[in-house]
Amino acid sequence: MSSTKTYHVKTILLIFMLGTFISILNQNLLFTAFPDIMATFSVDNNTIQCLTTTYMLVNGVWMPVTAYLISRFSSRQLTFFALSTFTFGTLLSALAPNFTLLLISRLIQAIGAGILIPLMQVVLFTIVPKEKHGTVMGIIGLTTGFAPLIGPSITGIIFSRLSWRYLFWLVFPIGLILVVATVLGMQNVGTSDRTRKLDYQLVAYSTLGFGWLLYGTGVLNQQPELGGIFVTLGILFIIDFIYNQSSLDTPMLDFRVFKNRQFSLSLILVVLSFVTLIGPQAIIPSLVQTAMHLTALTSALVLMPGAIASGVTSLISGRL
Repeated sequence: MSSTKTYHVKTILLIFMLGTFISILNQNLLFTAFPDIMATFSVDNNTIQCLTTTYMLVNGVWMPVTAYLISRFSSRQLTFFALSTFTFGTLLSALAPNFTLLLISRLIQAIGAGILIPLMQVVLFTIVPKEKHGTVMGIIGLTTGFAPLIGPSITGIIFSRLSWRYLFWLVFPIGLILVVATVLGMQNVGTSDRTRKLDYQLVAYSTLGFGWLLYGTGVLNQQPELGGIFVTLGILFIIDFIYNQSSLDTPMLDFRVFKNRQFSLSLILVVLSFVTLIGPQAIIPSLVQTAMHLTALTSALVLMPGAIASGVTSLISGRL
């Protein structure tokens, strides 16, 4: 980063905050609407879960690849591509005439989201002074932690009066505005290396490893044997991926950071907290609506206090 270059920090921060918020929001946005989508397309409960599990699957697979993309392309190009892809997928989701197209549209959304989230962290830590990194972490925590918690609540409020398609129509204009804002106000941050090549073998290893691991954990409950096979294969491919990365001068992902004990412990705590917080978000709406026979709005109100508490805590902890 050039010491003489001045960045429009507030503009860049706003673009990434809103973009990341709506992209993560879409991970859990449909939980409360699952019963109605099942009725619309005549699919069962196991099939409808694909709308969320495949979104997270593609999202997770693209994150390691983004490490290469950030070094290869400019931050402005990547931000425009990520937001455009996500917005296009949102439009297709709102118009989807059948379940297959809805699923494909969600996968397109996930590609944009998978690029945007790690890109946001790299850009913000570059343009913000080191003494304000704690505040940035609080903002990142607000967008990445608050969005999935508030998603089912927003869905319940909208869904109590409107069709599930309005969940996408709500997000689409925001995405469109952010695409325009990127063209007009986004600056390039850092430098890009046009000569750097992508190791397709390592991409295949990371895709199969993280993809099979995510898929395996997703089906573990319904099909333990199949899930166990995919989890095992995923772990083996990830181990091979890490081993190959360690021998490179410029790895796609530098796993040596895990040698730092504090980082590793902190990451484990983050993973566990997300499991305990976000996991129930998929269960509570179905429990309230299907088992208790209450409204979508009621399930939204049940989830709302935890979402608000999470958002407030993220900002406070960032400053601390």
